[in-house]
Amino acid sequence: MRLKSQIFRTFPLLVGCFVALACSRPGVENQSQYAQKARALWQQALATFASRNQILVTDENGQGVSGAQVLIGTALNAPFSGNFLVTGADGSVAIPEAWKSDLPVTIQANHFHRVTFFAQTPGQQKYILRAEPAAADLVLTGVTPGITPVDESDECDFSLVIPALQRQDILNFSVDQLVSPDRDTITVFGRDVKLPANITIPKQTQDYIFAITLDKPLYRLHFQQPGVKKVFALHGQFPFKATIDAIRGGQDYYTLLNSFSFLNGGLQSVEVQAPQQTRDIPVTQFQFDQVVDVHSPAFASDEAVIAAALKDENGYLMPTDAKLLTSGGVDHLRLITGATESILTVLKKQDELKPGATPTAIEHLSATILPIANGVSPQLLPMLDPPTVANAWHVQAPHLPSATSVFPIATYGTLARVVQTQANNKTTTTTSVLWEVYAPKWVREIQLPAWPNEALPSGSLRWALAFLGGPSASQVDLGPELMQTVTHVTKSATDFE
Repeated sequence: MRLKSQIFRTFPLLVGCFVALACSRPGVENQSQYAQKARALWQQALATFASRNQILVTDENGQGVSGAQVLIGTALNAPFSGNFLVTGADGSVAIPEAWKSDLPVTIQANHFHRVTFFAQTPGQQKYILRAEPAAADLVLTGVTPGITPVDESDECDFSLVIPALQRQDILNFSVDQLVSPDRDTITVFGRDVKLPANITIPKQTQDYIFAITLDKPLYRLHFQQPGVKKVFALHGQFPFKATIDAIRGGQDYYTLLNSFSFLNGGLQSVEVQAPQQTRDIPVTQFQFDQVVDVHSPAFASDEAVIAAALKDENGYLMPTDAKLLTSGGVDHLRLITGATESILTVLKKQDELKPGATPTAIEHLSATILPIANGVSPQLLPMLDPPTVANAWHVQAPHLPSATSVFPIATYGTLARVVQTQANNKTTTTTSVLWEVYAPKWVREIQLPAWPNEALPSGSLRWALAFLGGPSASQVDLGPELMQTVTHVTKSATDFE
């Protein structure tokens, strides 16, 4: 909102208040009381007026970020002088009077991702920054009580322990969020067998030609930041002999998902602070005793669609079942009776689900999250080719998504530094976000503002672009909370130097 227009809108209100006070005066003897009321009303109006002409910068907990640098426009002093600001102790800063049209707003603060919000209207604005991940490695371990295996039943009991998801995690969804890439080693008949660290297998004996004893009692999770974590444990079973046969026959792990049956689970809130902590998570809190039909969309033969039922626990999402869908077919998911649940559906290329997939392939996906009901039929946005990069500040999508029943809500992008490390004959790729981008609707091209006194970054970099959609063409506030209204995402990425 422009400064002058605010004055014009506020002035009639003030005049009306003063006239009302003047008309209500009983006499000259009350002029002093009238003047006090008038001054109080004027001060209140000025305070309200001033509050509408500030930018407020906060963290994700609503705390003001002091010392945040704010650039309004495309470069220092462009399109007007004095467009580079710094927030005060409460995280706020006054809006320049020269800001009169929609412009990008870029914010940088220590320990937070730099972020640009495109097409911002002059007026009171609140911006939320995402914290940079801490460098800590906090380990949580424990057992999952409540599982009673039956020896030599061919139904192998296990548990899967994961941090509860949130809607914004969909932007960066990968199988690693469900099955840990870290491995623990158990010994079976003198041979080392590596299993995902977040899986437990209570001690049991299963038959595979001869009796085999399995025992992996502990799960292991890693967290980069301290704080309260919601941790969910699922108890499941799989047919032991058929699964081993499939693995020995070279079948891809993701194709075995439908062999797993999930029965029950439990949730714990854990205050993670110490480098090493222990918390047992019983799996007897929830029973997955309801089944719904899921009508799968049609998809290509080189693609795969995974659907997961998610219990909503005050904004935290916990999977109660997951299945690999059949193109155009009907599959089933297990739920908790009476719980508020959603269905997360993810479309991937099959090669991108296999071991050894490139990091950019991991970020290549289309996903939707919808309320779940019997007979639900999720429809997905098409997957996109990787974006093209002119330079680190300039990226372009090959084309915009085509959709008939999904409305464009926003475009989200990240510019990140790619770091590869070698340890134990294994290459690990990690990313460090340099710049986040939000734009209203779907935009094909992004040109970042020129940050003062900063050159183009060098080295291995990655641009990722995501197009976010919803069931209606509503206008939403850009930022991390945006995902609360988004139902559809399609995302791709490209590495460059």
